[in-house]
Amino acid sequence: MIKPSKQTKTRVRETAKKSNPVEEVKSNNKARLTSLVAKLNKTFGNNAVILGVSEKEESYKREFIPTGILQLDTDLGGGIAVGRYTEISGKESSTKTTLSLHVLANAQKMGFICALIDVEGTSGDKDYLEACGVDVDSLLYVRPTSLEEVGGIIDTLQTEGVCKFAVYDSIAMSMATKTELDTQFGDSYRMGIPQSELGSIFRRFQMANNRYFRTGETPFTLIAINQLREKIGGYGD
Repeated sequence: MIKPSKQTKTRVRETAKKSNPVEEVKSNNKARLTSLVAKLNKTFGNNAVILGVSEKEESYKREFIPTGILQLDTDLGGGIAVGRYTEISGKESSTKTTLSLHVLANAQKMGFICALIDVEGTSGDKDYLEACGVDVDSLLYVRPTSLEEVGGIIDTLQTEGVCKFAVYDSIAMSMATKTELDTQFGDSYRMGIPQSELGSIFRRFQMANNRYFRTGETPFTLIAINQLREKIGGYGD
């Protein structure tokens, strides 16, 4: 039996390495993916599609706004996440608004221009705001007249790019739509209309923030306050 020489073995290994079909497929796929990403971004804008997430995620610095309560900040991983929607819910007079205003004050200290959408009309007291640390002279104060107006104001504040933080006080008190308000005694009120409008607000909110993510700009942060209510009927609260 004739044994192959060492030189022959080396040539065989080199040939196998050069003709590895798996590596060739991977290389071809990578080139095709790169070309596809370039084509999609040309059509839909820069960073509409990225190949992998590590590079973009590393360039996006996660920020948090302190609540002023050390234990709560620890539990939340640093505070209220910048660029997210956060709902603060609780029973009546459970410090929901006070907590939200402290977060707003801390957002101002971080350099954010902030807005207070005061549907209830209970948060506009200057002394109260200043006691919570709010800079009232640079605060955008809003008193909307319908749920649609709430959505339009939030949408404009976000897309204009100047204001980066808002407190919406509150969901429970802003459920009246223009249709209900413009109709005598609310005769045309239909179940589900306010919920549909709220859903639209939050969908637009996320899509607008996705645009900021693409461009690397600071996204918009929204805190909404909601009051827990008693359930009318059987089977408990």
